[in-house]
Amino acid sequence: MVEPSYLASAITGILYGVLAWFPVAPNGAFTSEVLSPIDPNLSNHIVPAYLGMMFAVIFYFRDSIGRGLQMLSQRQSEADLKFLFYALIFTVAVGYPLHMGLSTKLSPLQSDAVNALVGLLITATALLKLEKKSRIQKLESEMRKRKDEPTLVDSIMTGIAQGVTFTGEISRTGMSVLPLLLSGIKIRKVLELSFLLAPAYLALRLIFIGDYNPISPVDSFVVFTASFAASIATIHFLLKLADRFGRKGIGIVFGAAAITVYVLGVII
Repeated sequence: MVEPSYLASAITGILYGVLAWFPVAPNGAFTSEVLSPIDPNLSNHIVPAYLGMMFAVIFYFRDSIGRGLQMLSQRQSEADLKFLFYALIFTVAVGYPLHMGLSTKLSPLQSDAVNALVGLLITATALLKLEKKSRIQKLESEMRKRKDEPTLVDSIMTGIAQGVTFTGEISRTGMSVLPLLLSGIKIRKVLELSFLLAPAYLALRLIFIGDYNPISPVDSFVVFTASFAASIATIHFLLKLADRFGRKGIGIVFGAAAITVYVLGVII
């Protein structure tokens, strides 16, 4: 028989491992309200949950990461590595002052509202087919040496957007996908870049975590394992969805998820 604490830890880990890859906040108004009867100390699971998510990305993209490190050791430049590096720098440059300077942050419901707006923008961007490229897209197409490689402009926009998430429980995935989607990069590449940014971002979140009451080693292992497995499954699902249905499929799913969570949070 599964102990209630272990069951709550497993549910929490799965929740983090699924919602983290959508434009939804695991600690938003709706999810917190639903899980509070199951586990009143939901926030205490955040460290093993984040670690599970971080290791899931590293495991899933281990081949790509290995090739990137090999190129780095040979002093060869690669667009993806530069993108990750500069995006992280701008995330810190924006996120750290916001984290340290804001006396009050967005409430869970306000954060869900921002996520819903980002979800709507993602849907609109994915569904609208503009006849002419925007100025940013024209500039970036000139900067790219190869099709669908990220540019410095992508790094700056994505880093700033991620930094804004430190104002509350705003979705990192939503804020990183939107600027990349605006650049015109193919949707699978957009998702891959967003996912690859997650480990470094989550590490920053853990550094800024502040007061934390650790849970038992067994509960931590359950949360870690559940978060890891759920992240692997969700990342794989979203990439397959992108391959099959393209920008429109991801746009509809992301927008529907963000809006649904916000509406349920308001109702509850």
